[in-house]
Amino acid sequence: MSSEKEFKEFAKQQLEGRREVLRQATYFTCASCDKQKTKGEASGAHLYKTEDPMLQKAMRLPDGRMRVGTYVLCLECVDSLPEKTIHANVTRNMAKEGLFGAPV
Repeated sequence: MSSEKEFKEFAKQQLEGRREVLRQATYFTCASCDKQKTKGEASGAHLYKTEDPMLQKAMRLPDGRMRVGTYVLCLECVDSLPEKTIHANVTRNMAKEGLFGAPV
């Protein structure tokens, strides 16, 4: 089983990878509104976190390691939507991408 330190390093690598993709991209899809936006409209890359114990359990692989989800939000969503709404939208998109097991 991997250690907390190894997980944090892996998560950091995944987040940096998402940031690099965003730096090189012309467009991205916002994980909240699902709209394609230009790179200049991005609020940056984020690491998915949840306090929900069922989702945390679903993020765990059979070998005990945790799946890592990264995403990008647009400035419009960050500036106009409550944090709870954004988190719910991001959670839905993370589910579609398979963060909690098989993609929906």
